Amino acid sequence: MQKTRTAALATLLITTAFGGCFCDEPLQVLAPKIEIGDPYDPLFSVCETDFVHDCAYGFGDVDIGPPKFFSFVIKNPSSADLHIYDLSFAEGSAPQFTFEGELPDTIENEIGGTGKIVTVKYVAELESTQNAQIIIDSDAKNLLEDEKVTIDLSATGVDRCNPEVVVSPPECDFGAVGIGSTAFCDISVSNDGACELQITGARFSEGTPTPTVFGNQSPLIVPTFIQQGTATSIRLYARPQSTSVATGGLILDTNDVDHPSVQIPLSVQGAQAPTAIARVKSINGTANSSPSPAVEPLDNVVVSGDESTGGSAGATVTGWQWELIEKPAESSVTLTAPAAVDTGFRFSSAAGIVQGLDVAGTFVVRLTVTDSTGAVSSNDARVTLNAVPTEGLHVQLSWSAAVDDIDLHLGQGTSPDWCSTQDCYYGNCTYSPPNWDGSAGFTDGDPKLDIDDLTGYGPENINIESPVAGTYVVGVHAFSGNGSTGGFTPTDVTIKIFLGGALADEFYGHLQNDDDYWTVARVDVAASGAATVSSIDSMQTSWSCY
Repeated sequence: MQKTRTAALATLLITTAFGGCFCDEPLQVLAPKIEIGDPYDPLFSVCETDFVHDCAYGFGDVDIGPPKFFSFVIKNPSSADLHIYDLSFAEGSAPQFTFEGELPDTIENEIGGTGKIVTVKYVAELESTQNAQIIIDSDAKNLLEDEKVTIDLSATGVDRCNPEVVVSPPECDFGAVGIGSTAFCDISVSNDGACELQITGARFSEGTPTPTVFGNQSPLIVPTFIQQGTATSIRLYARPQSTSVATGGLILDTNDVDHPSVQIPLSVQGAQAPTAIARVKSINGTANSSPSPAVEPLDNVVVSGDESTGGSAGATVTGWQWELIEKPAESSVTLTAPAAVDTGFRFSSAAGIVQGLDVAGTFVVRLTVTDSTGAVSSNDARVTLNAVPTEGLHVQLSWSAAVDDIDLHLGQGTSPDWCSTQDCYYGNCTYSPPNWDGSAGFTDGDPKLDIDDLTGYGPENINIESPVAGTYVVGVHAFSGNGSTGGFTPTDVTIKIFLGGALADEFYGHLQNDDDYWTVARVDVAASGAATVSSIDSMQTSWSCY
């Protein structure tokens, strides 16, 4: 030690002798700093003052049961390592708040670096408000002596797990049906609530002439479970025996506390008239025999009126007219042959005209027929198709401007490296998807982009059959105006995220210019397979990773 001090003193004397002493300048000491940032937006922090003071985050209302997550970043904008002595919850913090994953103890010197991410999990157990405080004790020198960074947390548990049954149409008025002919009515039973709907009972009301006049062609399976944001169909029949009006009703028992039972009135008028009969003929080229088949987005469904009957002896059906009377708001499908005995669905995409249903949701077509005597059917002949994705994770993008090229991204990890193998997007995920589950080849844990739509309105869908545990981030990029004369057209964007067939959440955004990038949400998948969706809603401009 003495030798070192002597050498240092000699150096100082030599420097002074040659006029190199800058004695008025203060001695520069390398000192670590601490800042609290956001993992998705480098300009945002939960701290109101200088990135370390007045820090708070509110989880808001959280449904009892499934967890909700909050992530922040500990940054070190200095040239010296930052050491974390303690990272914990203050005494008295509600136990519903816990840390998820490994906690950092050192933040290396990294001016402009990304820092270390800390994730907090909150699980609501009661309908009440809980609070907690995170304490971060470190050797940061941008704080007062013995000062610690604190982050106040709050959350309110709410019991919103109330399914909501909606029946459409609310009644089955079969209309005028030829005596002895069989007409059908499709009832769509949807769940507009926040958790699973159960159909616990199904029966015809007392006095309903069944099975001679009314009955169910679809099996009424009890219990039937309908996930939130989805629907199922029930096909009923009417077979009038005379020209008189026959009436009845179908009663569904549910776990909707506001509508524990729903009655669907039935009526039919026997007549000498043609009867339109609409059915699903095939799905993806395979003949269908189910009265209410399950379908998914992009299924190529063909419906047929080939079983329709004329209104009098010897009369045959000579004309068919199909109408698309209901489709999801984000759908752009049209009918392929509205005046033919068979018709399908089609929409435009980068691959040209695609045959099939474009998005998840309910589609309803209605058929009217004319027979060889010129008589026109008046019964309500419809087919209801409820397109429900079945993958463990299904992300659907659609947008409103027909001329824009909008790209869907799904990143793996809390802060994915976009446009790399951590990102599923048009550049790598259509034909040779990245390997995300560690198994050779394309397997159930890997993502797949089904269509890269270049000209609006979408959809673009990314699916993972069985996502592995971890975090997935959903992003949307305004790639270009696709050569339109006015350049990029500002467009509204819709993201729907389905987990195991249930609509977990939906988000609405607006892209104003080329290269706007909207980081929408994160999906956290636990080792048990349970998954939750949390909003991010961060917008960037002039973004590009291509």
